[in-house]
Amino acid sequence: MPKHQKKNILIYFYKKNCPYCKEMTKNTFSDKEIISLVNNNFFAVKIDSRTKDTIYYKGKAYGNQQPINKGSTYPHDFYRQIASFNHKGEQQSTTPTIVVFNHKFEKLKTFPGKQAKSLLLRRLLKYAKK
Repeated sequence: MPKHQKKNILIYFYKKNCPYCKEMTKNTFSDKEIISLVNNNFFAVKIDSRTKDTIYYKGKAYGNQQPINKGSTYPHDFYRQIASFNHKGEQQSTTPTIVVFNHKFEKLKTFPGKQAKSLLLRRLLKYAKK
């Protein structure tokens, strides 16, 4: 990444048949304020939490442990590692989930669940480039 572009990274994890993910795409991510904030302040990535693709992060290859011929309902290892959050003492994951990293690829914050426009704006403004 170029030194002059020290934007944080935003990863949006979704699942194809997730109604909350579809609602976020339709109502939150289509909003002009959200689009402007994300485009101007983050490197944004959208990842299917059930992808079969190999994802490399910090020198490690992450894959989906479910055999290809079994469909795509098993969570990807990268998603389970990165998008997990602690809820009442237990590690959990859900879709949709947004994870914010700094420019050094260090995880800053996880926002699990559907995010309304006003809530997401407030949350992301804290991590926008200064």
